[in-house]
Amino acid sequence: MDMRVLIRLCGGFGTGDTVQFIVVLKHLRRYRPHWIIDCQAPRGAHVALVEWCAGCLHHDEPVDLTQYERAVDLELHEQYIAFDDRPSTKMARCLWVNFDLREFHRDYLPEINVRQPARKRATAWLRARAGDDSDGRFRAVALHYQGQSSKHKKDLEHWQAREICAAILRAGRTPIVLDLAGDSPLVDGTTIFSPRVGGQDIWGGYGGGDAEVMAALIQQCEAYIGVDSGPGKIASTTSTPTLIAWTRHHPAQFHDPHDGTLHLVPDGWESSPPLGDHRVAQYFRDHYRFDAYRGPHDLVGRITGWLALALGVPNLGIPIEFVVPARRQSAIWAMAKMSALAGGRRCNVTLAGMRDSYEAQQVFEYVSRQDGVAAVRIMNLPIVHRAEPDSRGRHDYLSDGEHDGRHYLIPDRVIEAGGSIDDWLPDVKANWSMVL
Repeated sequence: MDMRVLIRLCGGFGTGDTVQFIVVLKHLRRYRPHWIIDCQAPRGAHVALVEWCAGCLHHDEPVDLTQYERAVDLELHEQYIAFDDRPSTKMARCLWVNFDLREFHRDYLPEINVRQPARKRATAWLRARAGDDSDGRFRAVALHYQGQSSKHKKDLEHWQAREICAAILRAGRTPIVLDLAGDSPLVDGTTIFSPRVGGQDIWGGYGGGDAEVMAALIQQCEAYIGVDSGPGKIASTTSTPTLIAWTRHHPAQFHDPHDGTLHLVPDGWESSPPLGDHRVAQYFRDHYRFDAYRGPHDLVGRITGWLALALGVPNLGIPIEFVVPARRQSAIWAMAKMSALAGGRRCNVTLAGMRDSYEAQQVFEYVSRQDGVAAVRIMNLPIVHRAEPDSRGRHDYLSDGEHDGRHYLIPDRVIEAGGSIDDWLPDVKANWSMVL
């Protein structure tokens, strides 16, 4: 006998989790065929489920519970179950724990049925910004680099996104930054665009994104680059070449494998918490397309290399510009670790010092001889916050990392404290072949 069931996707469900819930609905359609399922999900994300349930509502719509024989409230938790025959994702756990289903079909992957109104809205928006389409795609690349949750475990830095956008532009394509909230400073409305929320937006004017329109938008781009997020889950439902960059999360726990999706994971990924069980690590090796990167600069280099292949254009790599103090020991230390930080990409080096300084000229000649260095120059850039040292004779040096579009390597604080090169950037191994 048929039974009407309401499944409400409650706490923890965002757009990405709602899209992945299609895996659960596909299994329920097979193993609970007598269930007539209605789903209630976050507004905007709910449209992804239209094809996979009898009725689809969002959380702002009232529900008459008297219509249902059973109501299931689902909340997502980070509890972890290790599987060796399926992805160790929250949806695999949901099937097992919430619906007592032990069977799992790896080919039951999320799919979004994009209907004509959504496709027309996405097409019109892209045509106005990326010219005419060819073979169903516009000369555009979608980029989503800032998530809505666990941002410290997901987001790319603005400088990384800036370099990726520069590579997209070098390829003769239009960057489409999926920045609905308006947080990215890169969107200028002239060369880099974003389908932001507000006014007569393409999302329906209710203050958020629409999974169906998002799928239509990504489907009509030539490539998609993103982080662990809802748009990334949507991209994997399309035929658009997709790359997902991971920093502190791992796809084994948060993303189903798809043939058209490449995952970039940090070097040493086997030691991250989800992979502590060797069965999970082996399943990941066997069923996911992935590559490993070393550090934030190598991540950008691998993204631009993948993009060049996806678009069929020459190498889009842009040299990284490092700023190094124009002092002998500082430069030696910096060069010893620069190759690991650059991840094989060529570097431009700016020596922070006075051009007429004898030491700066010697350091200039030394750095110019190093492999992997494309160009060297001397500039009078500040490397301290204040000119005068403190009472102990120590300076307040700028931190290592990105400042004003340059990447600073300043080991001097460790040097002044009597530390060793292993104490400076301890996670980056020194490569002495660079300096011998």
